[in-house]
Amino acid sequence: MHVALDSFFTRTRDTIAVDPDASLADSLTVQLQALCALFRDTASGRLMRELAAFAQNDPDVRDALEEHWLRPRRAVAMRLVTEAAERGELRADIDVEAVVDQLFAPVYHRLLFGHAPLREGLAAALVGQLLTGLRPRN
Repeated sequence: MHVALDSFFTRTRDTIAVDPDASLADSLTVQLQALCALFRDTASGRLMRELAAFAQNDPDVRDALEEHWLRPRRAVAMRLVTEAAERGELRADIDVEAVVDQLFAPVYHRLLFGHAPLREGLAAALVGQLLTGLRPRN
């Protein structure tokens, strides 16, 4: 299992890069699109389902996923959202961790349960709907 983890982390290392000059919406959309495409168009989707299952009973797998997969991706998204809130683009009272959960959870939900596809346009829809609700109230 550890060989599969190492291979997965190596192949997916560059999937969290964002353009520092892009808008918040564009940066988050690019991140989510990359995740959807990775899970939909490569063997990584099947592997992530298997790793998530193993992580339920194997603390080493769970820790490795958190350290090498979840934490780095969440850190990038949390930084983007925090900076946008500091600039006044989002309400100041938001729970940044919950915002990141709201962005990524639908992708993992669709991956793990297969009830709906990780279709083109999903990332833009998720980001657009969430950011609309987080904008400052006038």
